[in-house]
Amino acid sequence: MSEEELEKTPVWKVVVKTPQIIGLFVAGGVIGLVGLSLLFGTIKRRHEQYKLRKGLKAFNSALYEPADRKQKTRERARRAISDLAGVEGFEVRGALALQRNDPDRALKTFEHYAQVTAKSTGAPASAWLGVASAALAQIEKDPASRGALLDKARKAIDKAGETNPFAAGVLKGAVALVENDAARALGIYDKLAKALDEPVDADQAPDRETLVAFYWNRGLAQLLLRKPESADNICRAMQYRTEWPDATRALVVAIQISLENASGEAELAERIKFAQTCLGQRVMIGTERRLRYGFT
Repeated sequence: MSEEELEKTPVWKVVVKTPQIIGLFVAGGVIGLVGLSLLFGTIKRRHEQYKLRKGLKAFNSALYEPADRKQKTRERARRAISDLAGVEGFEVRGALALQRNDPDRALKTFEHYAQVTAKSTGAPASAWLGVASAALAQIEKDPASRGALLDKARKAIDKAGETNPFAAGVLKGAVALVENDAARALGIYDKLAKALDEPVDADQAPDRETLVAFYWNRGLAQLLLRKPESADNICRAMQYRTEWPDATRALVVAIQISLENASGEAELAERIKFAQTCLGQRVMIGTERRLRYGFT
């Protein structure tokens, strides 16, 4: 095409007849679409992460709030994570189902969580720990399946123990308690107690829920063996969780055993002081400071 013809030809015809320009337009369009896709994908992920954080915050609040506010907070957590896509909400959904005393739903959620993540990055320890916790909780509601549920819990604990040995140890002790072997359970928890005294990195330290379960289960094992130390562990756990069935009764029995086994007046006075401190704890319920355990 001569210069004169080029000047007289409309721009769009020049563009259509020039493969290099067409290639540049196509490449620019593809890059633009990819950029938009990445942008909207990032926005969606950020939104889901925000909803997950919101659900986690409400879930954690429900664990430690007074009983009269727990249900509303649980509902807020459920709404926050109800429509999360992918695997982001599985862990919270499962934990929320456990807290609402629905171990069957929790077990299905955690098992699905493990199956989905196993196909890509490998199931995280939290999925297997959730499977084990839900299986143990389900035994109370489905005693006929006790053997199968215990076997499922043991297998899940073994898989979780590779990356989270402390939490796996807490659940191993729980299995021993379910099997009515308090001595074996206490041996497991005594080893874990020594591990707590060793320095670890912040990202490897047990989370609050794991520690609460550790103190509670260790206290129960000691209580079954009539150990005076049970009162201290049960009291520690109940600072965070007072809604467990018969929790207050367990604490009172543990304190009674502690007082009965005092070796002298000095030790008895010390244990009485501990009992007064433990039972006299107060918390804010609404605008009032009330006794934590409901004593008058």
